[in-house]
Amino acid sequence: MKAKQKTKKSIPIEDIYKRIKEVPETVYKTFFHHSEYISDEVKIQLISDGYKVYIGDWDAYCINCLIIEW
Repeated sequence: MKAKQKTKKSIPIEDIYKRIKEVPETVYKTFFHHSEYISDEVKIQLISDGYKVYIGDWDAYCINCLIIEW
């Protein structure tokens, strides 16, 4: 199988919002591991909904992950 035969499937925005709702009220951000694919369209939707979306280090173990902050 060739790589071009594989397709990337983004995490749906509904699943991201569900994960955000599960975050305790005292925490203001969450992360997605760099191996989880989130499309540019989903990122743009999050930004237009008022979230900060950036690549960063969550801790010493989750480096270069996508952080969503509100």
